Amino acid sequence: MAGCDAGASPASTPGGTIAPIATSGVTLPGQTDTDWGPIWDALPPSFPFPPDGQLATDTGEGPVSAELAIGSGTAGGVAAFYRDYLEAEGFAVTEDGPLEDGGIVVSGVTGYPCRIAVTVRPAGGLLLATVMYGAACPFV
Repeated sequence: MAGCDAGASPASTPGGTIAPIATSGVTLPGQTDTDWGPIWDALPPSFPFPPDGQLATDTGEGPVSAELAIGSGTAGGVAAFYRDYLEAEGFAVTEDGPLEDGGIVVSGVTGYPCRIAVTVRPAGGLLLATVMYGAACPFV
């Protein structure tokens, strides 16, 4: 499950910081503190890409878990793809938009402090999806 597995939970450390549980066979990436909160520096292998989506590089977006370039569709269609995915994984989901730039933000949170936000916006002839994958979420 890309979000948070109901059967797994992060372990608390003495200072109250969340220490995610590693899954055997998966090398954990680093984490970065952002204004949004701490994030993983990559997406777990189970995180879905929309059709015609691939990792983007050098977009100048700042610290994010990943940026995806999507060659077809609409911002609303990609937002619906992630809204449906997060809801199916048990997240409480909110959606904001359309924003001034035509973007839409889909956010999901679970019972423990696992949260994910995907911002989809037009970028030239493509769509750019920026993913913030919370560091409190299991990386599986």
